[in-house]
This record gives sequence, C-alpha cells and structure tokens, in this order.
Amino acid sequence: MKVSIDKDTVELKEDGTVVANGKTVGKFVKNEFKSDDGKHTVSVLKNGSILFDGKDEGAKFDAKDQVVGIKKMGALAIADDGTVTATGEDGKDMMKKPVKFSGFKPEGRRAAELLMIVLIATGSDSAEAPPGASATPKATAAPAPTTMTPAPKK
Repeated sequence: MKVSIDKDTVELKEDGTVVANGKTVGKFVKNEFKSDDGKHTVSVLKNGSILFDGKDEGAKFDAKDQVVGIKKMGALAIADDGTVTATGEDGKDMMKKPVKFSGFKPEGRRAAELLMIVLIATGSDSAEAPPGASATPKATAAPAPTTMTPAPKK
C-alpha cells in the first residue's frame, strides 16, 4: 500500500517494512512499529488504544475503525476505495487536497490511518495540522508509522 502527498511517497511493504522516499525508516511487527533509529514507536493495544512512544494520549480506533480522540482533531477515516477523510473537532474537513492510497485493501485500514495521523501531525501540505495536535514527533528520515494489526472481527 502506498500514498503520495506532494513530494513525499510512503509505502508499507508486505513484510511490514515502511519505506519513505526510497529509504527504509522502520518496520511493523505484529501490533507495533519501531523506527529504524529506535527513537519512536507506535503501538495498538487490544482495546484499540493507540500509544505514541509508550504514551496514551487518548487516540483510539472506534467501532467503525475510524481514529478518534486525537488532540484537536475530530476523526480520521479511510473509505474502502482508499480515500482519506479527516475532520476537525468542529466536524469540518481538514484535507487541503484529495488524498487516496494506491494498493489499499480494507484489512489494511488501520495501517493507513496511522500513517495519515503522522503525516497530518508532521505538517504534510495536503492536510492541516490542528493547533496543539499531538502524535509522534517529526521523524528525521520521513513520517511513517503504520500498523499491520487487522481490524477486529465484528
């Protein structure tokens, strides 16, 4: 699965490796991403809570696999066709440009949503970072956390 926003391209390979602009920046194993430099982790707990560098900041997956509870943000979701939607606390669209994943499969929804959280929080030009937004810090190589954890069976 791959997404390109402006000059950046981030890809999640089948083995869990995350490649940004041609450089490996980390890898997912089960429910945890670790950056290659060892400085950052993103984990998903069984209850759907998302931990950034071991901290629970209130973000989680809801029953529809949308990400909710991100500081200063409403919800983030990816449709079955790979189209990204992000809303602010006021319910207004935060996306400056349309963004769509190529090679997207619904079972990879959580991985794609985590990737988008980081792209928004680190200031991608396609989405507006809300004031006080909190997620993983800017990666020096590229923004790239995602997860391989499949959505729970309903």
